[in-house]
Amino acid sequence: MPEQSTADIVQNIQILLNKEPQKFKVLEKCAVIAALTRTHGNVTKAARILGLGRTTMYRKLRLHGLDHLASGPALSGSSR
Repeated sequence: MPEQSTADIVQNIQILLNKEPQKFKVLEKCAVIAALTRTHGNVTKAARILGLGRTTMYRKLRLHGLDHLASGPALSGSSR
């Protein structure tokens, strides 16, 4: 059996969790935290790991209340 690409795995997870969106949100939050941890808070690199654009990554950070984990001045002017 050929190995699945990361995109295929993510798509399969999304299909499986479509019935339980709350679990997908938890999984997404965990993935964001893991990517930020791996990149020491570098949002651009973390977004690249997850296959997201930087703007989308910032949106995910705000959505999950994780903007405090991002390093750098990009979020320093945001209201908290």
